[in-house]
Amino acid sequence: SGLTAAQLRNISTTDFAEFSPAQIGAFASTQLGALSATNFSSIDATGIAGLTTTQIKGVTATQLAGLVVADIAEFAATQIGVLVTNQLRALGATNFSALDGTQIAALSTTQIIGISIAQLSGLTETDIGEFAGTQIAALSPSQLGALSPTNFSALDGAAIAALTVTQLRGITTTQLAGISQTALGEITATQIPLLATTQLRALSATSIALLDATQIGGITATQVAALSVTNIEGLAATQIAVFADTQMAALSATQVGALSATTFSALDGTQVAALTTTQFGGVSASQLAGLSATDIGELQDTQVAVLDETQLLGLGSTNFSALDAVQVAALSTTQMTAFSTTQLNGLSTTDFAEFGGTQIAALLSTQIAGLSTTVIGELTTTVIQALATTQIPSFTTTQIDYLSTTNISAMIPDQIASFTTDQVDSMDPDQLLAYILAG
Repeated sequence: SGLTAAQLRNISTTDFAEFSPAQIGAFASTQLGALSATNFSSIDATGIAGLTTTQIKGVTATQLAGLVVADIAEFAATQIGVLVTNQLRALGATNFSALDGTQIAALSTTQIIGISIAQLSGLTETDIGEFAGTQIAALSPSQLGALSPTNFSALDGAAIAALTVTQLRGITTTQLAGISQTALGEITATQIPLLATTQLRALSATSIALLDATQIGGITATQVAALSVTNIEGLAATQIAVFADTQMAALSATQVGALSATTFSALDGTQVAALTTTQFGGVSASQLAGLSATDIGELQDTQVAVLDETQLLGLGSTNFSALDAVQVAALSTTQMTAFSTTQLNGLSTTDFAEFGGTQIAALLSTQIAGLSTTVIGELTTTVIQALATTQIPSFTTTQIDYLSTTNISAMIPDQIASFTTDQVDSMDPDQLLAYILAG
């Protein structure tokens, strides 16, 4: 122990090998710090174990940088626990990753703060699993962001629950894009609103689908408005069912249209009624086709009034016939021209009776000519009287056969005058008599 720092600094590897663990244990911290990196790394397990925490504090960064993985295992947890930042960083990424669970557990929050980005980047999933929640909570946003997506997903519930607002904002979009189902489930409903919109958008459709009702409830209206089409496509029926009015109101027309048909049909009456006409403009034909008759009954007449041709055709026959009188009354003359003959032929006598005169008069000649003989035979006199004179010639001679004498008799002279010669020639004697008398 009488050796000077200069003597110890210049001692050869061969000479140093002759020192016993007891002799090394008697070195002052300044003497220990004077050893070359090579000589320091040659100290065996017994020698390392004999070093006091005071001596450990004297170990230089250069000496620690010269250690190999096998050397790291020789340090006790109490010895690791007294390393200061420059010593800890000197271990490098490989040696730091070699620390075992007991050694990791000995790191204080102060030491955690001093870990370099490179060291954190070099950790394995197993390494991350050895960190306690309080240690993870001590990481800075940049340190947390240095974890690979796999390592971030390895954080347990306690660690994720301990993340502060600042740390949450440090989570990268790459980490969130690769988050595991387990890690995602550990993000609390109170943490969800703290995520930036870019972070939430980074979640895949699969990840979005895994959010539970409580987490969904934590998404703010601002966050909802920022969700990507991919995010929206991931929403399940059970998730949209718990959307609050404020969340529904935040959806854009494009987002509404991105909901799957199954998810869209899960909206309840209140949610559907809350959709503005602008939002409803984004509803797709497939979404409308997936609605039940009950769902159709929940549509507001103002919503029905903004449906375009593609959307109207998407209703199909069953849903078209499910429209009530108020909804039918909201249809414009332009919308009337969009319906297919299949849809029109699916209507009952009562359904047809709900159309106003201007709506009937708006039907195209192709729509009139496409009406089934069953529909023709069941038309009420009110509907017949609403037909424009330009529509009468559209009836085929086959349709004329099913036109009742009552309906012919109800026609006004201008309508009677619009029948073609072929149509009149196809009438039976009773129809012809009604035609003559009406004219």
